[in-house]
Amino acid sequence: MKNKFASAHDHALAARSTKEDQIIYYFRNSGELENWYIMTDEDVGARSWAELVQGPNEMTAAFRGYLNNTPPKDYVISNDPLEPTPNFYGFAYVETKPFEGVLGREQFMNFQGFNAFKIRLRGDGRKYHFETLCDFGFGDRMMYTAPIYTNGGPLWQEVTIPFAKLIASIDSGAVAKQREMALDRMSNFRFLIRDKIEGPFHLEIDYIAFTRDVTYEVCESGIDYYDPWEPINSNSGM
Repeated sequence: MKNKFASAHDHALAARSTKEDQIIYYFRNSGELENWYIMTDEDVGARSWAELVQGPNEMTAAFRGYLNNTPPKDYVISNDPLEPTPNFYGFAYVETKPFEGVLGREQFMNFQGFNAFKIRLRGDGRKYHFETLCDFGFGDRMMYTAPIYTNGGPLWQEVTIPFAKLIASIDSGAVAKQREMALDRMSNFRFLIRDKIEGPFHLEIDYIAFTRDVTYEVCESGIDYYDPWEPINSNSGM
């Protein structure tokens, strides 16, 4: 997959600083869907399924499927009668394929010059997560995630997600000590659904963009996450 957002030189960053929005993905033809792949709990022996297809007007992408909370046959259950049986919840996500550079080497996206994502979508009233992976190097990777609460119905939503509001996580759990993203070493995007509700889901995506908005300029640390072990919230000063 070709990387249109690789590391930018100074003149490119200067050009970005004068733009408010930069479209990353428009789903205006079926070829755009080839840059993404699907994964569900079916890959670990469970029963959910999903697909990514063109929307009804063939100008959007529809991430749709069915979540099934039936656990895999080899799902481990403790024999300890005092230990509660762990619940299994189905999941599905659609993720960008790796970006490739010279000789097929992996490349990273560069978010520098922007401070938020802007996504136009239409959902089914269910909760999704928008996630992006940061590769700090030497095997140090961290997923940054933010929830998206869809309205349901025929109306489109335009969702803005500031970089500073993305929560760093490992294995789907938020880490206690948050760290700022390395904006020039971002690896992929994905939309995840795992809201514990069994049944059909449907998320239609029009576009994904970078944006700049002074409303979302925060503290020097680049994050706005309340750390219960610190006496001061990074942004509120309280």
